Amino acid sequence: MPPLTLHLLADRIVFGKEYENVHRWMDDWGWQHLGFLHRIYRHDARAIEEIRRMWGDDAAKAGELHLWLDWNPGVMLFSMPFYQDEVVSWLREQISPRR
Repeated sequence: MPPLTLHLLADRIVFGKEYENVHRWMDDWGWQHLGFLHRIYRHDARAIEEIRRMWGDDAAKAGELHLWLDWNPGVMLFSMPFYQDEVVSWLREQISPRR
């Protein structure tokens, strides 16, 4: 769950340009409605094919990189400080006794 800025930096390093539209399409709705669990939405092979249909092969490759960054545990640990408060709150909700 790297922030948008990390996705854009990776784009610049790998592709020489940014694919902000791809990353926003993949994350915005899910993050707004699902928060920490946003990756259950638009983070699969179907999403990559939809990106390819909308923006072409190069954008689909940026989508694949987005998935790799989001699902790679090392990257998640690296970006954790950006979301520390939200992660802690979510974890507390998960472990707190239900009333």
